[in-house]
Amino acid sequence: MKKILTAIALLTIAGTGFAQSIFSVGYLNSTHKFSEENRSFNGIYAGAAYDFALGQTGLTLTPGLFYAYDIRRDNVSEYSQTVSFLKEGYNSQWKEHSLNVPVRISYGYEVSPMVRVFAFGGPVASLSLYSKKKISPTVEGFSAYDQMVDYLDGDYSFKKFDIKLGAGIGVDIAGNFRITAGYDFGLVNRYDTDGNSLHTNIFHIGIAYIYL
Repeated sequence: MKKILTAIALLTIAGTGFAQSIFSVGYLNSTHKFSEENRSFNGIYAGAAYDFALGQTGLTLTPGLFYAYDIRRDNVSEYSQTVSFLKEGYNSQWKEHSLNVPVRISYGYEVSPMVRVFAFGGPVASLSLYSKKKISPTVEGFSAYDQMVDYLDGDYSFKKFDIKLGAGIGVDIAGNFRITAGYDFGLVNRYDTDGNSLHTNIFHIGIAYIYL
């Protein structure tokens, strides 16, 4: 591993003739894959990355740092088993904040002087900063109190750190704009107590400005 990292560092230094900053925003859809069910979240991400040419290999190394915010809303209502004409249920909002550090390797092909297509892949280190659900029990749509569940503390204690492995495709337009789409698979079981499991997968699509 040490030799591999040293080789990448040397190639990066050799390729500093081609380096560019990338500022990205986009949409993400994350899926919490529990033992018995999946739960989907929608959100956004924003951050920056940097392209390094790896010598004359045609490969590019792109490390980055991104902030992600996603949310899931549920509204459940059904007739009460004790008072048949009343509807009981709950509303909930599950919000998450995280930091992600991808390290991508990409290989591209210039379709024309204005368009370059590429494929990328690599690991992503993720750190969950916040994961809380607000639950509001309701009767006929009205709620008298809220309950907060912290999934990083207390009874659940999901692991904050995750390693994902992903791949995707992209296109550079006019040298200054980039569109990407990809999918990252969570490798760490973040909730391995009492026979439970949790893996988090993420689909993402975004746009970026390339500053040469």
